[in-house]
Amino acid sequence: MSKEADLLGMVERPISIVEQILNIDVVVNLVILDECFNRVDIILEQSYLNDPKQSNELSEFKIGGTVCFWIKKLKPFRVSDDNHTANRLINEILAFLLAYFLIFGYLSIHKKESHIPKIKAHYFSDLIRSLRYNSYSPQSLVLLFEGLSL
Repeated sequence: MSKEADLLGMVERPISIVEQILNIDVVVNLVILDECFNRVDIILEQSYLNDPKQSNELSEFKIGGTVCFWIKKLKPFRVSDDNHTANRLINEILAFLLAYFLIFGYLSIHKKESHIPKIKAHYFSDLIRSLRYNSYSPQSLVLLFEGLSL
């Protein structure tokens, strides 16, 4: 399988959900998406090496929060219709959904946790706008997703 197929495989589910709900076509810039995941790898590797108390595994929340941060920051997605209103928020929507699926999918499969938080539409809308118009660090996004899991 090619690197491009691997990258698209990771984002396929959130993209298909957003395309179906918003009736749009999402275009992926694979170069920027690859850069997002390269930066995630670098941050997580540095985090792992710099924390001697770190267990053998990185937290799924740390991975998801870091992925959300870099997708939000580098913006590898756009809507095929440049005039569509979803274009303003598409990267924040997909950043959040990708991290959400990574975290809670992993928890439900590997840790047999049945609590997958349901997010109300108005909360989701507020959260996406906040991701767009406010500054977040990777650590603050980790805390956000940890809070959702409670």
